[in-house]
Amino acid sequence: MADDVGVGELKGVDALIEQWKRYSSYFGSLHLQLNRMEQQPLGDMVAVATLSLTITEATLQYVFPHLLAVPHYSSLTPRLLNQRLECSCTVRFTWDDSTGRVARLDSTIDLLSPLLRVLGSLEDVSHVVGEALITPAYLIGEIYY
Repeated sequence: MADDVGVGELKGVDALIEQWKRYSSYFGSLHLQLNRMEQQPLGDMVAVATLSLTITEATLQYVFPHLLAVPHYSSLTPRLLNQRLECSCTVRFTWDDSTGRVARLDSTIDLLSPLLRVLGSLEDVSHVVGEALITPAYLIGEIYY
C-alpha cells in the first residue's frame, strides 16, 4: 500500500488504520465476509463483501451522538441498541502501476437498508443518519484534513 494511500477524503496509512480502529471500537462484533473479487477494466479490483456489525453504546455515543442529545430522538435509541446489521459493501482498490501498490481505497457501505429493516420507517432512518458522524465516504468521526 502506498504511504499516501487515499482513503475517502483522507490520505495516508495512519488515516486508514485510524478508521479501522474507530469501526472496531465504535461497533460491536465487527465482521467482514468477502463474497467475491471483481477485476475492473482499468485494472482496479473491487471486493464485494458483507459487513456485519452490532450497534452498541459506543456507536450511539461516537457515531450517532445526536440520538442521545436530542430528546425528540430518544425513542430511537432502544430500538437500535444491540441490533445486528448486515450491510452490503464494496471496496475499490486502485493501483499505482509505477509502484505496484494500492494508491486509493474507496468504500461503500449500505447502512440504510439494514437500518430501514430495523426501524421500519424512512423518516426514522433519516433522523438516525441525518446528523451522524459518518461522511459520505463512510469515514467515522471528526475528520481533519
